[in-house]
Amino acid sequence: MRRIRDTSRGVSLFAFLRPLLMNCRLPCRLVSEPNLTRAAVWASSSAEKAEVLLDSWFPPRDPLPDAKSYINDLSSPNENTCPFVSVSNEEVDEAIKGTSNSSAPGLSGISYKAIKWAFSVEPDAITALVRASIRFGIHHDRWKAALIVPIPKPNKKTYSSPRSHRPIQLLDCVGKIVEKVVAKRLLFDVGKYDLMPFCRLGGRPSASCLDAVSSFEVVGQSFLSS
Repeated sequence: MRRIRDTSRGVSLFAFLRPLLMNCRLPCRLVSEPNLTRAAVWASSSAEKAEVLLDSWFPPRDPLPDAKSYINDLSSPNENTCPFVSVSNEEVDEAIKGTSNSSAPGLSGISYKAIKWAFSVEPDAITALVRASIRFGIHHDRWKAALIVPIPKPNKKTYSSPRSHRPIQLLDCVGKIVEKVVAKRLLFDVGKYDLMPFCRLGGRPSASCLDAVSSFEVVGQSFLSS
């Protein structure tokens, strides 16, 4: 959210959208970069527009409680804790192969295409980075910072209002690779240790809406037969 103010360096706030709008098939009326207004105050420079969108999308909120106040002491692991299994090159390779080269990068500018090239040249270095992040439970602060990009909504009479745009966030691709590896491991443990009932099909591999409908049909038949 803080990064949205960096447009004051002379970079157009909507410059990221120009290639998209040139090939846009939606009935979008945004031809040139619009001036924004809020509370009868017009914003014309990129820095002013960034402030208007920032205040509209992310209004000030009460600060969150200190995380240390409710996090358990990790110095003495629970006796039921599973041993850490080292991250392998195969895990990282699978996570990288499941990404798209056309995905926009985050603040670092490192795309999935660059990561694939780096992994093909030096896979051990990329795996060591992912392994260390998961092993020590550290998700770098740069991976948590998002680049916020405004996307115009179609069929709007005017695009001077912040409500005529929606934000998307672009996270760092390296951090998302780490998240993919963790998510895959969590799904594996969910199935191996039966951590969730089978009726919870959302996010499970090899599960779809057809499985949910089948489960509902079985429950309905059992209810009618009883």
